[in-house]
Amino acid sequence: MEILTLSLQVAAQIAAGEIVERPASVVKELVENAIDAGADSIKVSIRGGAAAFSQVVDNGHGIPANQVVAAFGRHATSKLRVADDLLSLATLGFRGEALPGVAAVSRLTCLTGSAGQPAAVQYTIDQGMPAGPPEPTGASEGATITVERLFRNQPARLKFLKTKATETAQAQRVVARYAMAYPGIRFAFNHDGNRIFATYGTGKLSETLLQPLGAEAAVKPLPVLLETPDATVSGYIGNPDLHRSNRSDICVIANCRWVQDRNLSYAIEQGYANSLPQGRRPVAVISITVPPEMVDVNAHPTKQEVRFRREPQVFGAVRRAAREALSTHGMVHRPAGRPFRTASAPSASHQQARREGEHAPPSGHAQHPRRDTAAAAHSAEPPLVTTDIQPPHNLRDTIPPSASSDKPGRLTSLPKGLTPSMYWTNTPPTSAQSLTGFRSAARSNLPILNAL
Repeated sequence: MEILTLSLQVAAQIAAGEIVERPASVVKELVENAIDAGADSIKVSIRGGAAAFSQVVDNGHGIPANQVVAAFGRHATSKLRVADDLLSLATLGFRGEALPGVAAVSRLTCLTGSAGQPAAVQYTIDQGMPAGPPEPTGASEGATITVERLFRNQPARLKFLKTKATETAQAQRVVARYAMAYPGIRFAFNHDGNRIFATYGTGKLSETLLQPLGAEAAVKPLPVLLETPDATVSGYIGNPDLHRSNRSDICVIANCRWVQDRNLSYAIEQGYANSLPQGRRPVAVISITVPPEMVDVNAHPTKQEVRFRREPQVFGAVRRAAREALSTHGMVHRPAGRPFRTASAPSASHQQARREGEHAPPSGHAQHPRRDTAAAAHSAEPPLVTTDIQPPHNLRDTIPPSASSDKPGRLTSLPKGLTPSMYWTNTPPTSAQSLTGFRSAARSNLPILNAL
């Protein structure tokens, strides 16, 4: 089969498949461009689940008229110049693929005005092909990007879209996340001509939470602030009484970039430990600030994931910040751990069972020595709950005189009524033997004497 070079239009549509996963991806890219343009007011309007119509209006510095065509070329960007700039990015966008990618699978109209320009211009691209040259028009400084008929030339992509309600919720989620990441910017989100929510750009995250998360989450949020040599963690977490069935209300922001990181979400949950009901998730908005060179934002096609150079330290800082916020405000906190049943010394019930073992009834008797011994031990003493495994000591002292052995660590005979699971003999077992015996006894609900 002959190898051919793809046309620019086909190549652009393939590249768009990585950038534009769904209508919410369009909203995300346009909002990020508006933030990078220095806007302090951003309005997002959608119709038909954002696939039929999406529009982002901002009051940033706009695009100069003589650079509008270049802005829609592939890999055209004003964010970096050399490869080393990727090591310390401070902007949300940098690849120069968002605008040409969106324009390749929709009808895109750009209306932009820039300071110092005699007039604004309007430029339209339909499914990757320019509808004509930029035309002068009247508009204020900033940009208005309108995207219509998304995926019209890709019916297969349209079939994989969810319902309009789902796609609308995803677009709203994007705007809400960036509203919390940038509380100093005024955001407005409209759907089918109706205002869904708006923020006031006061710069206070506590006031911004009210609109995206609702009054319940904004009533008494717990402030989070922790500074470590590796990261600064700030934001708000919800009271343990406020929880969700999923992680949709956990917002993680890394260097003012909304990211979807399961590890960091899990770190927040670990900070709550057992304070939440089983299977429930907290409500949290956590912002992580690290030096730009300590995070790789070029790790995902859609920039939804990042990589930290010192990820374990950042994970620990997030967990500790959530834990300290709960403790400071007197919330219930118990250290997470898996409980184990152990006994540090022979109890009275154990000694009684040992004495009675020498006079055990015949095997055909209805009583079951092993079951009765375990039941007596379980009912006589409350279990000791611990998560610390200690090395065995003085195991030889726990063996009755009537027990014998011909090999270290193995029993050849025991008094009647006792089982090998209850003792080790001769030499203290190794750590592996100790843990194996511990698990075996835990499964059979038998006590271990001086095992841990």
